[in-house]
Amino acid sequence: MNQAKRAMQGLLTLVLFLTASVASAQSLGADDQRLLERLVLAEAQGEGRLGMALVARSVLNRTSLVRSGAVTAGTYNARSRTLSSIVNARGQYEPVSSGSINRRRTNAQLAEARAAIALAQDTTALTRALRAEGLDQAAITRLLASTGFRARSAYNDPSQNYGRQTFRNHIFNGDRFSRRLNVPEAFARYYAVNSRGIVGELSGLSGGEVAPSGDAASGDAPAEGQGPSEPARVASGGGAAAAPRAPSTGGGGSSSPAASTNPEPAAAPAPAPSLTDQVNARGPMGLGARGEAVRDVQQRLGLEPTGLLGLGTQRAIEAWQGEHGLPRTGRV
Repeated sequence: MNQAKRAMQGLLTLVLFLTASVASAQSLGADDQRLLERLVLAEAQGEGRLGMALVARSVLNRTSLVRSGAVTAGTYNARSRTLSSIVNARGQYEPVSSGSINRRRTNAQLAEARAAIALAQDTTALTRALRAEGLDQAAITRLLASTGFRARSAYNDPSQNYGRQTFRNHIFNGDRFSRRLNVPEAFARYYAVNSRGIVGELSGLSGGEVAPSGDAASGDAPAEGQGPSEPARVASGGGAAAAPRAPSTGGGGSSSPAASTNPEPAAAPAPAPSLTDQVNARGPMGLGARGEAVRDVQQRLGLEPTGLLGLGTQRAIEAWQGEHGLPRTGRV
């Protein structure tokens, strides 16, 4: 018994180590994570986890292009290649302009935002969630490559109407620069967290709707998260400045052979899947994940085996990872 217990503990250590190694390799820094959480809540809290995930994906796509050098930071009015500079760039994201990004948030809201960002970073899981919403592959491809978005009621800048795709209250788009670039490739290089082969796909995708923020856009900045600046066009007088935008709201069988008088012995039943098999089938499991793999991890951590990876389980995983010198990802 003790030997089996030690073996299971060693297995759990290996699973958590592999997961943490993959996730930390391309995860967001703590400051960028907090900033993005607040942005997606201010922009799309009322559109549920999937709506917030698409907002996060758009921002990460834009940042990936800048970080890769495919476009300059100034393309999006940013001063540097950092996510913070891109989010805070003049006239790019309405919650920044209005200050609603700084609104106080509850722990539950921030946890939901974290789950949305994790979903945004897992292309396989995000694709599966969008298919479940009834979107075809062409629409999904446009959403996964978007570098901007605006509320349906916001001003429509025709120069940004590349790869347009509506989802709930937002219209997502590419731009005249990104349309010629391999956006998914840049994203995969910097922000994709999809450790298939080690821990499979994300579980627990169906995040519930939460109360809308009630934020509204104002002023004459370009549509939120919408488009790059065009310094060459302005300098040459080749086009007018964008007009003020409207406020945003927020078969057959075969015959059987004759029975044998000497039937062969029945095959032995298949062994039960190991914890590794279970995690490989369901992970990477983050906040909101459900299932037997979660229950197994909870039992090994001495928690009530509810089968739901909630905040308490997440904190316990983080604590365990910290005690063993691993990055505190809270994911298994």
